[in-house]
Amino acid sequence: MKKYIGELLIIVGSGIFTYNVLSFSYTYKPASFGNPFLNLDNDLLPGIAYYYNTTSIVSITVAVMVVCVGYFIIKNKKV
Repeated sequence: MKKYIGELLIIVGSGIFTYNVLSFSYTYKPASFGNPFLNLDNDLLPGIAYYYNTTSIVSITVAVMVVCVGYFIIKNKKV
């Protein structure tokens, strides 16, 4: 197990990264009557807005760090 820790970190980090990148959320606001492009009340424009919540952003960041640590462990073994 200790021999393959770098490879294991890359696999786990890639899985966490992929799961969180594909788990975005969205909101939908239908167009109101009249001109849908006028935004007189400083509200969101009508349509769909995709976003990541704070937990997903933190998880993506941690996953990238885990992949980098795994890469550096593998690189250090080869030297």
